[in-house]
Amino acid sequence: MVKRKFALRVLVFSFLLGFLWHWTAIQHSLKVIVGNCLGHTKQDMVPDKEKVLEPPLKASQLQIQIDGVFTKIQSLIPNVTFSYFNKTTSAQNSKVFLSNPRERYCVGEDFVIQVDMYDYLNNRKTYGGDFIRPRLFSLTPRASVSGKVEDFNNGSYHIHFPLYWAGQIKVSILLWHPSEGITALWRSRHSSLGVLGFQGRYVYLGQQAISPCGFQMNSARELCEYKDNLYEEVFYCQKPPNLACDCLRDMRAVNLGASYLKPEEKPMFERPRVGIEIAKNLKPIIVTNCDVVKYFRHHETGWHSWEKTLEAINMEKDIYVSYKRHGFPLESFVFYYFMEDMYTSRQIDRQGGGKDTIFVITMGQHFRQFPLKLFIRRALNIRRAVERLFLRSPETKVIIKTENTRERNAPLERIGDFHGYTQYLVLKEVFQGVNVGFVDAWDMTVASATESVHPPGYTFEGIMSLTFSFACS
Repeated sequence: MVKRKFALRVLVFSFLLGFLWHWTAIQHSLKVIVGNCLGHTKQDMVPDKEKVLEPPLKASQLQIQIDGVFTKIQSLIPNVTFSYFNKTTSAQNSKVFLSNPRERYCVGEDFVIQVDMYDYLNNRKTYGGDFIRPRLFSLTPRASVSGKVEDFNNGSYHIHFPLYWAGQIKVSILLWHPSEGITALWRSRHSSLGVLGFQGRYVYLGQQAISPCGFQMNSARELCEYKDNLYEEVFYCQKPPNLACDCLRDMRAVNLGASYLKPEEKPMFERPRVGIEIAKNLKPIIVTNCDVVKYFRHHETGWHSWEKTLEAINMEKDIYVSYKRHGFPLESFVFYYFMEDMYTSRQIDRQGGGKDTIFVITMGQHFRQFPLKLFIRRALNIRRAVERLFLRSPETKVIIKTENTRERNAPLERIGDFHGYTQYLVLKEVFQGVNVGFVDAWDMTVASATESVHPPGYTFEGIMSLTFSFACS
């Protein structure tokens, strides 16, 4: 009897144990089923204190450098709130005066002008960030120089000019954009991946198709990815049906007509309000030779030797000149042959270099329509390629030409000179400490008041003279 009771207890206990085990398994199965329906993963069901978080993707060294340069440039951009137009900077109401007025000045001295900014209601501005273009110039001799702007961030500026030559010298200080406009342009440039689109033409055995392309494609269709892993450059095109991605042959730009300016901000960029003279009532100054220093002598030598320098382009002297355009993006509204294009950094990496090789590199205008980080990436990649070039061929000469100013009637939000100026600052930052020649075409075109994407002959001669002077030294 006792044995039967013991056996019955063991049987009940086994049944309860088995039931609990099966119930636990059923509960677990139900949790998995419900979790899958709700989109949870196995990891999501781990209690918070036990959950193991995967580390975020680590930024590449190049991306860290890009972010660092971008942060430096962004720190120079005003961040002001636009209230209404009459509170913006007015060139007509702003005041200009000599910081240290004298009857005569000496060649070699530093000449300083103070600018105090006022708005259209004649209220004193209390913050800086205005985009100013200052220069000194004279007709006899025909000479000019740009000024350096010192922003006190309280509405006042000092403009520093070097006095390089003697004579009667005039002052020009143009208010290109008010600080409120600069804030708006910076925001607009970084509100999208660019205001210029592209179309790629695919061709194969009589078949052809045209597909949209860009740095990022929001499309459910299959994409062709054109990626350069070494330089971390990439763009995409929608894959056309029945044609392979390798069939991409031609490319053209498409104006998207996009604008990210607010309606109330657009009056700041109307033509009569761009590039307004502030120093119109300032009289010319007299500069004389005071036997301090003769700055302009070397400058004169450069100009007089222009014809000799130009002889560098002469096939009879066994000189070969080769032009290559940089890779995507290019602003051409007609299809151009795309197959042989490559990034400038890769073009440099393919060259051996040597003491008889000179690289002249310029870029800028075609990048104004995209966020600044794209330009920074391209500039840093070129610097890295130049450093590799110097390791294998230290005698190679490399010259960096900055972009120049362009027409004031160009679409300011899309390709205006403020975007070019930020890219100019990027090149100066990126190529610090690298043994390259630096042709400051931005400074030269500001000094000569050139407003053309393709500078006139006398300005172009100055740019090329400086380039060849470095190349042939």
